Amino acid sequence: MSIDEDTRISTIVYTAIAIVAAVAFTIMFT
Repeated sequence: MSIDEDTRISTIVYTAIAIVAAVAFTIMFT
């Protein structure tokens, strides 16, 4: 697997985690 592909996958994973965290905080504080 190339470095570019690995970086892209990591970016997608971290973005997904950030979205899930934001939704969780929204639910908790609403």
